[in-house]
Amino acid sequence: MGHECDACGETFGTLSRLRLHDCPGVDFDDDERLAALAGDLASGLDRGTIISRLPDGGIELSDVETLRAHDSFLAVISPMNNPRESTTERLALLVEGHAYVTEYFPGENGWVVTREEETRDMAKDEAKDTLRKLIQDWQSVVTELSLDYAGGDDGVYDRLRKELNL
Repeated sequence: MGHECDACGETFGTLSRLRLHDCPGVDFDDDERLAALAGDLASGLDRGTIISRLPDGGIELSDVETLRAHDSFLAVISPMNNPRESTTERLALLVEGHAYVTEYFPGENGWVVTREEETRDMAKDEAKDTLRKLIQDWQSVVTELSLDYAGGDDGVYDRLRKELNL
């Protein structure tokens, strides 16, 4: 069965909607693809949703700047960067009506919505404050899970999957 990749548009054969081809990812210079990503986000995504329109891997900081400059994104924050590779694996995105924190999980998941909140009835400044609170909330969960993992807690992976509704 053939599927079209949401990220690159290539059609590939698989029995699953998982990204099972060598995907080059989103072309951040393609205005239509960025508008489609913003449209997906504006429609409302639940925690644990995999965002297949984002690339399979960290996002270049120059591409984060392209997102920031796009009219469909009201705010883009990259709170976690990999300085050696000039990429980010965590993005906070504000579009019309919704705020999200997303994180890249290597392997089968890719970019996952870790926090979300509807901002439809909020002023822009209030929506940005909501986005910042979502970042803080997710970071506190990551910190707690990391400390528990370092302490030898075997249940961290199960707690993470439960936290993300996976």
